[in-house]
Amino acid sequence: MGDLGPSHRILIHALMKAAGAGFLGSAVAGAFVLFVPFRAGAGWARWAILIPGLIVGIPTLYASLTVKWGTPASPPWIAPLVGVILAAAGFLLSSGRAKPDTRR
Repeated sequence: MGDLGPSHRILIHALMKAAGAGFLGSAVAGAFVLFVPFRAGAGWARWAILIPGLIVGIPTLYASLTVKWGTPASPPWIAPLVGVILAAAGFLLSSGRAKPDTRR
């Protein structure tokens, strides 16, 4: 970032912080849904874990690949790809999950 002027550095730094906040918010929401309603067997919880992960992961992957293909820079595009794949795999693997037995 040494080639950029101060205003561009501030802009890029702010965008990186906003993206990080989106990742953190998505992770906290996903963890909450995983440990409370998903464990209780709520069917909608699978979707509530998948959708925020895809909402954050796909645009990040797209932006990273756009930078990779359009500039000489080498952005970290593998991490968003792995995140999207893992979110989809977790969703698919949880589809056959048996609901907990609440009878006692």
